[in-house]
Amino acid sequence: MRMTPEQKRRFIEEEKAHLRKMRGLKVSARARAMQAAAKNRINAMVTGFTSMVDTHTEFVDRLQDETAVSEARLDMALEQKRESLEDARAARLRRADALVAQLEAAELASKEGSSAYDDLPESSEHETEVCPKTIGRMPGAGASDDAGP
Repeated sequence: MRMTPEQKRRFIEEEKAHLRKMRGLKVSARARAMQAAAKNRINAMVTGFTSMVDTHTEFVDRLQDETAVSEARLDMALEQKRESLEDARAARLRRADALVAQLEAAELASKEGSSAYDDLPESSEHETEVCPKTIGRMPGAGASDDAGP
């Protein structure tokens, strides 16, 4: 059976319409695939940014905690230093008062004619003993320690 020219033209038109419809479906399918891929990339970026923000937040929180601990340690050290300075200042004032009392006693004794230095103790309770400094050897070590085997 042979096709008439009219049937051939209609068949060609129907085939063209079918091919156009298929092309449109392929374009739509590609567009949907591109949209899905773009959506997946955007979701991956959002997930990455969310992860980065979470990591940043954790880092900042940890840094704030470490800073608070450091500030507390610094405050404690400053407080201890302040207390030690106050203790040293109080000790200096006690020594000064003791020296003033000794000088007043010496002056009073010199006016009375006796030596006030005879009545004064040899050392004050606030004086500190000075340890001689050594380099390399202990004090009292003999020369025999330097000799080799």
